[in-house]
Amino acid sequence: MDLELSKRILNQVFEIGKKSKKNSFSVIDRNLANVFSEFEQEGFFVENPEGQAYDERRTDYQATIVGDQMHRLVITEVMKPIIYLKTGSDTKLVQKGVVIAEEK
Repeated sequence: MDLELSKRILNQVFEIGKKSKKNSFSVIDRNLANVFSEFEQEGFFVENPEGQAYDERRTDYQATIVGDQMHRLVITEVMKPIIYLKTGSDTKLVQKGVVIAEEK
């Protein structure tokens, strides 16, 4: 499958999952997990850093900082997930995440 097409599909599935969770619509959770599993079999791995401490040293996401504090920041929203592609023994970052971090 084409890399750009795979990224677009993974982003859409990720967004559907976010909307499903936000609206407590859990009946499709198993189906979404199955879609991600199929992509994992092709070497794609999606990371959702929501809830993790923000680390300015990380290079696999770009953050928008909410507020004027720069300490104790937590990633509160993920606009785009981090996507990696593993081929053989190599792992390559194919999409940086886009996140919002704020003081918690």
